[in-house]
Amino acid sequence: VVVLDSMDTGSRNNLAGFEGEVIEADIRKFDWAKAKADIIFHQAAITGVVNPKDDSAISDDLIMEVNLAASKKIFEYCAKRSIPFIYASSAATYGMAPAPTKETDAGRPTNAYGKSKWLFDKFVLEQKTENLIVGLRYFNVFGPRERYKGRLASMVFQLMQQMSAGQRPRIFKHGEQKRDQIYVKDAVHATLLAMSAAEKCIVNVGSGDAITFNRMVAALNDALNTKLEPEYIDNPYTQFYQTHTQADLALTKEKLGFEPEWKFEAAVKNYVMEECGC
Repeated sequence: VVVLDSMDTGSRNNLAGFEGEVIEADIRKFDWAKAKADIIFHQAAITGVVNPKDDSAISDDLIMEVNLAASKKIFEYCAKRSIPFIYASSAATYGMAPAPTKETDAGRPTNAYGKSKWLFDKFVLEQKTENLIVGLRYFNVFGPRERYKGRLASMVFQLMQQMSAGQRPRIFKHGEQKRDQIYVKDAVHATLLAMSAAEKCIVNVGSGDAITFNRMVAALNDALNTKLEPEYIDNPYTQFYQTHTQADLALTKEKLGFEPEWKFEAAVKNYVMEECGC
């Protein structure tokens, strides 16, 4: 296994214990003609408007350059050599579409990140190549080793940090907003299953379950052995705020044979144990 990462927003600490090769390079500048691979899992992307390392602003142009233009180069490398190409799409391609969302609901992104992923999905679907191509529309992934993401880390992580410090968890009124939360171990499982897909496809990778913020707090209280009541705050993002996200997994089960193994509460307990040693 070879890892290629610019480390602009990542951390080498996440590779602790990894014994394979690590190439520190930017996918925009890397010479793919010299690369040798049997399969590529393309997970590289700019996912937010701010760099979590230094809070510097990230332009829409840079998001498009990395997530769309550079991704096309990797795709072309795989297509020319008939190498399987498994890549990260995103639930952000659905925008404000009503939940549960099916793959055909995509095409309504509300930000540059979602737009970059949608445009790449469209590009991939238009290509006629012989290699296996699978796009994975990840929903809210949470779990070990996301700490480096800072403000972009999952809601589960943010709440866990507050509650571990003895603070009341801050959530929007009145905590009944719902998010499809998938444990990272299930997300990895789905990603590996993509290697065995019979044909080109773009599918959802989620839990299929919509978790309220109140349920997140209850699960964390149970895992942390705390009894902290939520502090409800006003939501300043009402114009483009999704109150309900949830993956329809019918096509994922059909194309990948994927069934989530981790129920939310069990996943939170496992996460807390690995993150805090609790």
